[in-house]
Amino acid sequence: MNCNYTGDVETLAELEEMIDNLPDTIEYLSVQADLQHFQPKKVSVKPEPGWKERVKEIIKGALACPGGDQVDEFRLRCYYGGTNPTASYYLSIYNPEIRDFCRRMTAGEFGSLD
Repeated sequence: MNCNYTGDVETLAELEEMIDNLPDTIEYLSVQADLQHFQPKKVSVKPEPGWKERVKEIIKGALACPGGDQVDEFRLRCYYGGTNPTASYYLSIYNPEIRDFCRRMTAGEFGSLD
């Protein structure tokens, strides 16, 4: 089994290769479906026939949103770390604006989250 299916990549082609390498035994993949800075829409895709193509279409839809032409990083990770072939995974999409929002949110510029 090829375990080259998690990490950070810069291009859609690299991400699609990682998606193709995901085993059909994972529980689900949570895919970011838009480019909202705070609580972006996520779609959970279970490994059913055609699921990898569905994931790629969701990503292409997100890239069609405002700011999609600025995307410069994709992160595909296991919720539990590593590459467990039966665990759940998530996909995050970043551009400079989203990264800046994350940095500012972490610094507390928007107030307490409590």
